[in-house]
Amino acid sequence: MIEEPRSSGSVLLGFLLAVGLHGLAVVLCCAFAALFLEEVGVGLVPFLFVGVTQLVYLGPAAAFAFALKRNKTLTGILIVGGITFLLNAACFGVLLLGFTGAWQGPG
Repeated sequence: MIEEPRSSGSVLLGFLLAVGLHGLAVVLCCAFAALFLEEVGVGLVPFLFVGVTQLVYLGPAAAFAFALKRNKTLTGILIVGGITFLLNAACFGVLLLGFTGAWQGPG
């Protein structure tokens, strides 16, 4: 018998999955901090390094999409991961310059 080719998913599905996982991670980190550290704001500390932290939850999602041969879904997950990493690096650089006083700004 000839097998039907499997759907390779969609880039939008991967995009929405990755964005949803980002939101879920924020909620879980804040809930963990509220329950065990008694301060919700501390739960956002891992997101100062979200470019690296996202490997914990986007890595398995990408591996699962790869194992199921959902190439377009994997592409969507990787796009969101790359954008998040680049935005995190840029914003961290701006914060670092602001704290060190290396950037004086206009005027």
